[in-house]
Amino acid sequence: MEEYTHDHEITISLVQEPPAEVAAGVDTVIKVQVVCSEGCDLRGNTGSVVTHEHELIKEFYINQFFGVNQTDALLIRAPLDPGEYTWSIVYPEQEKDGNIHSEASVSATFTVMEQHQTSIAVWDVDSPVVSGEPMKLKVGVRCSANCQLAGKEVVILDVHNTIMASGVLGVDLWPNTTALYWTEIEFQPPAIEGIYTWSANFLEQKQEDSHFGSSTTFGFEIVKKPDCVISLEVTEQETGLPISGADVVLQPYRGRTDDHGNARFEVANGYYQIYVTKVKFDTFSIDVLATESQTVKVALATTPEQPPD
Repeated sequence: MEEYTHDHEITISLVQEPPAEVAAGVDTVIKVQVVCSEGCDLRGNTGSVVTHEHELIKEFYINQFFGVNQTDALLIRAPLDPGEYTWSIVYPEQEKDGNIHSEASVSATFTVMEQHQTSIAVWDVDSPVVSGEPMKLKVGVRCSANCQLAGKEVVILDVHNTIMASGVLGVDLWPNTTALYWTEIEFQPPAIEGIYTWSANFLEQKQEDSHFGSSTTFGFEIVKKPDCVISLEVTEQETGLPISGADVVLQPYRGRTDDHGNARFEVANGYYQIYVTKVKFDTFSIDVLATESQTVKVALATTPEQPPD
C-alpha cells in the first residue's frame, strides 16, 4: 500500500471576487488561488463552489502554476431570486505527488439585486423623413435574465422627455437572438425641417415586474417635400456592366443601386455632393445642383490589387 509522506497546509483565496451587487441571472466571474505551504504544483487537482447549504454550483480544476496555483476565470450565473448569498469555494483534502494537502475554503458574499438589468436597441429608423409624413422604426428590449418581455411597453421621448409615441413588445423574438423582444412603432415626427435626436425607453416605473429601465438615443432628419428626382446609373468603367449593391449618399438621402445598377432619389431643390462606393471599386464623387429631374451616369473604376507584403 502506498504511503503518503507529509501533510501540507493549504490556503485558498479569490484573485477575482464577484461584485458586491449583481443583477439577477447574469454571469459573474471569480478566479481562485490555492497556495501550498511547501510550494507544491497542484495542477490537475479539483475544487468546488457550493452554496451555504452545500449544494454544488460549479466544479473547477487548478490549471495554472507560477509559484502559486490558480484556476482560469470561472463563469458562474448569479441566482434569479433577489437577496444576500454566500458561496463557499472549497479545496477538499487530496493527494498530489505523494503528499496529502489539507482542506481549505474561502467565502464570497454578494447581493442579488431585485431588478433585472435590461438593454434596449433601435434600428431601421426612417431617415430622412419628408415633412408631414409618418416615420417608422424598430425597438427591441432584452432582459439580463432572459425574461419574457412580450406585452411590455416602450416609449419614444423627444428632447424635452415628452412621450411622442409608444409600442408594445411582441411575442416573437428578433431572428437569431435568444431574448430580444421587439416591436415596430409608427408615429408622426415634427413637421419642421431639421436634425433631431430622440430616445427610445423601457421605463422602470411602468413595468409590473422587477426590471431596471433602459434608454437609447437615435437620430433622424426631417426634409422638405421633394421638387425633383435624381436618378443614378452605376456601371463598371472597364466593362460597362451595371453594378448592383453600390452605396449612394446624397446627404441626407441614402440608398443602394438595384440589380440594374440604378438608384432613384426624390429630393428637394438644392446643391448635393453625391458619393458612390462599392467594395473593390474606387469611390466616386460628383457635385450636382438639383433644380429639375436628371440622370447621373457613374462609371466606377476597379481598385488595383495591392501586391502582397
